[in-house]
Amino acid sequence: MEMAIMLSKLRILLGLLIMLLLFGARVGDVSAEPPPSDWDTTIHPYDTQQPEAPAADTRAPAATFTVVSTANIQDGNIGDGICGTGASGTGPCTLFAAIQEANNTGVHDTIYFNIPGSGPHTLVTQGSGGLGLPLITRPITIDGTSQSGANCPSQLAGADIRIMLKAGLGVDYGLRLNHSASGSIIKGLSIIDYEVAGIELDGADEVQIQCNHIGLEADGITEGPNRDGIRLVNFANRNIIGSTNATSYAGRNVISGNDQYGIFNNDGESETVISGNYIGLNAAGAAARPNAAGIYDRGNDTDIGGVFDYQRNVISGNDFEGITLQTEAVNIDIINNYIGSDFFGLFAVGNGTHGIRIRGNSGATAPTNIFIGGTTPANANIIRGNGGDGISVYALNGGDAPQEVTIRFNDIYNNGGLDIDLNNDGVTLNDAGDADSGPNGLQNYPLINGANNAGHITALFASSNGPSQTYWIDLFQTSNCVHQDLGNGGTYLDSFSITGGSGNFVTIDEMIDPKPTAGRYVIMTATDAAGNTSEFGNCFLVEQTTFVVDEQSGGIFSDDVNPGDGVCETGDTPTNCTLNAAIQEANALGGGPYNIYFDWLGSGANMRIALSDTNVLPTVTSQVVIDGIAGNANASCPDSSTDFANLRVTVAGNSMTGNQDGIVFGTGSNGSILRGIALVGFPNNAIRLNSGGHTVECNLIGLGSISSWDAPNGQGMNVASDDNVIGGATFASRNVIAENNGVGILLLNTAQDNTLSNNFVGTNQSGTSDRGNGSHGMYLFGGTSNLIEENVLSGNGGDGLRIDNGGNANTILNNMIGVSRDGSADLGNDGSGIYLAGVFNTTIGGDTAQERNVISGNQANGIHIVDADSTTITGNYIGTDVIGQTAISNGQNGIRNEMSLDLVIGDSSGLRNIISGNTYNGIFFTNGTNFATVERNLIGVASDGSALGNGFHGIHLNSATNSTLRDNTIANNTRTGVYLDSSVFGVDILGNEI
Repeated sequence: MEMAIMLSKLRILLGLLIMLLLFGARVGDVSAEPPPSDWDTTIHPYDTQQPEAPAADTRAPAATFTVVSTANIQDGNIGDGICGTGASGTGPCTLFAAIQEANNTGVHDTIYFNIPGSGPHTLVTQGSGGLGLPLITRPITIDGTSQSGANCPSQLAGADIRIMLKAGLGVDYGLRLNHSASGSIIKGLSIIDYEVAGIELDGADEVQIQCNHIGLEADGITEGPNRDGIRLVNFANRNIIGSTNATSYAGRNVISGNDQYGIFNNDGESETVISGNYIGLNAAGAAARPNAAGIYDRGNDTDIGGVFDYQRNVISGNDFEGITLQTEAVNIDIINNYIGSDFFGLFAVGNGTHGIRIRGNSGATAPTNIFIGGTTPANANIIRGNGGDGISVYALNGGDAPQEVTIRFNDIYNNGGLDIDLNNDGVTLNDAGDADSGPNGLQNYPLINGANNAGHITALFASSNGPSQTYWIDLFQTSNCVHQDLGNGGTYLDSFSITGGSGNFVTIDEMIDPKPTAGRYVIMTATDAAGNTSEFGNCFLVEQTTFVVDEQSGGIFSDDVNPGDGVCETGDTPTNCTLNAAIQEANALGGGPYNIYFDWLGSGANMRIALSDTNVLPTVTSQVVIDGIAGNANASCPDSSTDFANLRVTVAGNSMTGNQDGIVFGTGSNGSILRGIALVGFPNNAIRLNSGGHTVECNLIGLGSISSWDAPNGQGMNVASDDNVIGGATFASRNVIAENNGVGILLLNTAQDNTLSNNFVGTNQSGTSDRGNGSHGMYLFGGTSNLIEENVLSGNGGDGLRIDNGGNANTILNNMIGVSRDGSADLGNDGSGIYLAGVFNTTIGGDTAQERNVISGNQANGIHIVDADSTTITGNYIGTDVIGQTAISNGQNGIRNEMSLDLVIGDSSGLRNIISGNTYNGIFFTNGTNFATVERNLIGVASDGSALGNGFHGIHLNSATNSTLRDNTIANNTRTGVYLDSSVFGVDILGNEI
């Protein structure tokens, strides 16, 4: 019996040898030239080449073979339909044996895995004589995801691979499929360390390769380089590498870490789809795991990428090119890929040389009809951060140059070489009549000579000597011009067409949308009717559009004639620009910022823009700079603490009879600037901020640019938004908000993180006399986390600063409240200096002299606190001048507190409060103060230690519990140092000098 078995095996081996000699493996064209030139592109005969099995009974049902062993052992009885190893054919099923059995049926079989243990399981594909796995000769599905715990990737998570094929010594291929295996599916495997390729499709058509790591181990991190990741040879057509509509992100392969190409498509293969893969990155899509180069393609009708996000390849981090298109490549679409970035498209993970290289060579047809970016912006690629050119198009050895390479709509920028380089020789200069030849005919590019952020672009284009044709002009934007003037790409903005021919120069004058950003640069390319795209043209700095208001009355017509055309003009004769028309033009253009300047009679004279019920300013909905200073040599902002603003523009609402506002900043105007304008006479608010991020500086609100134009607004400012700066860090930013009927500045409960600094609220321009607003100076009606700093809040009919309605976590530093600008004179508010009610975590003052508030001269209390928990009051002068030695008495108490918890007045180490010279008590607690700490204050004592007593008690506790008075100096007060009413209990009085 044993002798019979041996003879049977000998006959099988002899038959295999004869079939190999007769048929062999088909060898493909290897004339391609990958970088570097010594790379091996030979098609190797397969280690364990088997003859194609005879046609099986097509009536046989599809079989499923389940691999349960990592061994590399052949089937015991090939063709019996049972996967079993060993002489008896009853041993465990191996992958080797399963392929052998599948090769001997005529149907599409499936191989599953159920290897004991959690894995990953490594199948070392080597047997005696260095044999790898059998050549696959029938349609088959090899599904590694069937192994317990395995999963394909999602959009953000990598695959969980549990089956890894690893080459033994000298094994050429992981999996190799011939034409008879067309229609196969390979998924859920890690394939590493093979001498020729992880997977080779040797004439196999319509194979799907999905959800694999090819060149990386199962962890998606550790490299296990094959020579090539995937090879397509001998006219293997219509294969899909990666995602399909059915698989979405689950089809993604990670093809990285290989010694030559990630994907090698060599022999004119047709209709290959490479979609949704990471090529050159780890499985997270974030860090480089380089192939030597990403994709090499000599096929036709290849699709690299696709219109959906899950079809996007990320081809980054490779040592050489991301993509190479070689001779004979034709009808190639490269769309919606990230080439040189991470999978988010945010960070550069550049390929070492070019992002895309398109190269002709002698003796072969040059690549033609290549679409990079396709025909709509939705098909755009991002090509950035590569070490060489973004896209390089050229020919070697006198060969035909690539033509009809269409490059449109892509974002191409920050590459080491040119972003598009025709001829591989740096910048190609335009020529008259575009008569030169080379890649893409060395198509001329437009030269921009004008650009502004209203979208108005002008340029000159030298068309070809040929017949009239349509050219498509694409416009791009960049923040910097790395290559100086020519050759810089950018992010795509807009396109339009022009007509040229006969060598004519075409003047381009277009309004484009979206509009470029002022301070950035714009660049153009041109694509002719045949699809030849130029290099990038010149960088041109985008200017900020300026509308100059030169009409003060509004004329017969105040509205713009054609909003959005970039020109501010009304229907008057002669035409003029009104403030209404300038705002309408900016709004219609969108975006911004746009400058709105003023010039009356061309002389910088005083200008009064009179509005009425029928001539109301439109709400500002684009970013603007409304500036009465710029361009007017006679206008200026203050340059010192005592200097006046010299304004020349007054916007007046005196004739309005309704409830109109002056200038309103609405949705879309975020980040606008209002500077150097006087606003008077509006029935409601002079300024309303409904959107955020604005700067309001150097304005007069309630005062005119000429004193005779002074007129109160109903209210100075209304702020309902975040992150605004009202005033600023210097004297030049000062607003003066005075003589308005209501509140000077109102912040609503939607106002957060605003800075109000260096304003005079309730005084004249010098901050020395009372020109108070009728109600509070500043009123935070619920605004939170705002900074109120270095203002003068004096002379107002209500409180200097009032915060209530849940206005929490506000900070009040270095303000003069109730006194003149220099802190020497009484300009008291009619209410309290600061009034807090129903708020918490307010900070008043700080640990340095620069944070000290002077809160004096007010007719009620210096600070009045009602139900305002966790308030901290530190380092302030309350009831004195700025020196702390002369009384400027508040009319009642220095500090009055009611119903508040966790109040801190003073602290253990910082600057002391001086609470002296007040008409009533220095500190008065009533109506249920609990858990207060009063520490290290001078109460009734001046800054130099001299007497400066309060009119009643130093501290009067009318109603307080669980509080502490510690280390205070309390002296010179008219009545008692510390007076406790009978209802007070639980108060510790420790270490004070009384």
